[in-house]
Amino acid sequence: MKRLPQIPFLAVLSVVLLGCGGPEIEVGLSPGEAVLSRGGSARFFLTITSTRLDAAGDFTVEGAPPGVTARFVDSSGNDVGGGAGGTNPSELVLTAAKDARLGPATLTIVASHRGARLAEEALSIDVQGLTVTGTVEGERGFPLGGLTVRIRGLPETMTAADGTFTIHNAPSPYDLTVASIPTRDAHTWLGLTTTSVRVTPFLWTPSDNSRSVLSGSFSGLNSPHLDTDKVLLTTEGHYQEVKGSASLSGESDTFDLVGVWWARALRAPTTVHALQTRTMAGDTRYLGYGRQEIAFLDNEDAVVSVALRPVKTARMTGSIVPPPGFTISELFATVEFGQHGAISLPVSNSRSHSPTYDVPVIAGSTYAFGAAATAAGGRLIFGRTSGHTTDTTPILELHPPVDLIAPADGIRVTASTEFVVSNPTGGALTFAFKSFGAEGVTQLVTTMTPRAQLQDLSEMGLPAPRGAYFWEVFSAPGMASVDAAASNGGIVGLYKSMAWFQSNPWMPIPRGTGSLGVSETRSFTLQ
Repeated sequence: MKRLPQIPFLAVLSVVLLGCGGPEIEVGLSPGEAVLSRGGSARFFLTITSTRLDAAGDFTVEGAPPGVTARFVDSSGNDVGGGAGGTNPSELVLTAAKDARLGPATLTIVASHRGARLAEEALSIDVQGLTVTGTVEGERGFPLGGLTVRIRGLPETMTAADGTFTIHNAPSPYDLTVASIPTRDAHTWLGLTTTSVRVTPFLWTPSDNSRSVLSGSFSGLNSPHLDTDKVLLTTEGHYQEVKGSASLSGESDTFDLVGVWWARALRAPTTVHALQTRTMAGDTRYLGYGRQEIAFLDNEDAVVSVALRPVKTARMTGSIVPPPGFTISELFATVEFGQHGAISLPVSNSRSHSPTYDVPVIAGSTYAFGAAATAAGGRLIFGRTSGHTTDTTPILELHPPVDLIAPADGIRVTASTEFVVSNPTGGALTFAFKSFGAEGVTQLVTTMTPRAQLQDLSEMGLPAPRGAYFWEVFSAPGMASVDAAASNGGIVGLYKSMAWFQSNPWMPIPRGTGSLGVSETRSFTLQ
């Protein structure tokens, strides 16, 4: 059977419709064949002329496969019911449902007048599903192999060692679930549309990693040394994140740190950054900065010498705008080196709406600023703005988290219960459900709608057990689609890195700009 082209060719088919006592109608159809994707539409232009200008033909479509619907519209896109209302249509629109029958089909366009069937014309279509190629990554960008992946309604598959997977004949949009069966965790994204997807689920961190111990020395340290002097170090991987940091007293001219990376490469080209600081009377001054490139090798020690040169200090003033009822609880600032390197900087006026930041003036670097705010009920907001230079004024507007509407706290629910929130600022939401006990499961559901249900993952070996659960919702007003919320760490991944970066240097470096909300937590019992 001939395969239809993906880009339909232009074909104008003319038919003369003859009927006793009826008008002669000439019909042009373009294109004459097409590929129709599940969840998509195709338009066909009609050119209709009649020997009697006051006559309109009645047009219908026969033979459409299950899940494919047809309608006729005028030049403004209004439904004209196939011309029955006295106006000839200008377009035929075919729409395939997400579960439309796959394969080729021949439709028949029928023209009639006053009940008399005058003529017919064939239209060939091929209903196809999407071929989705994807990669599942951890929060640091490393691939996650051996996870179970399923698009709802299709057989499941596994991610390869490099985190990739391919699924054929998917609908559009489609619902994608990535699950770790041994740890009983699953993350579902509802309504994805892209055919090439990179998703970052919440909880999976590989147990294996590469590491190297780096021993080094400094030259050019500012003298005399004071008790408040420090040297801050960080590692910047050239092609992937390489975590390594240290904070030393200003008197030390040697250091040791461990570099860790989560890619499968045994060699990790890296730049080591060193920054000497001095804090007096609440003000921070930067005395010296240096960098040195090195290649880490897995399980091999390395030695490096870093020369520091004088660096200037600049003062920046920001503006934090929390929503009513929220109090700023923490501010943070970083100087960023490329995509994978950052050093945390001290912040003055740690709870001010107009904080000041002393930053080192380092060529080629930019500055990022963030804040956390809290309100009653355990509600949290984390915000971040990045890419700033010393001549800009960072402004960070924090958006409130969603309000939980239903179900009420502590009640019994069923598998069909809808969990509903109010989301006035819009954006993608991630509902998090966690059950207790040895057989408990964790489910995350990312969606653009303010409601979600527990997903039925029984066929994947993860049935939701009866018993006690809690739930909360993560919100990101700046993420305008599920596709955006799935990639680059997703909602929860970015929250996790922003929230824990200060207290745990092994967490991923926070990236991007935006506001992330965390709702209150409620409990329920699944019957």
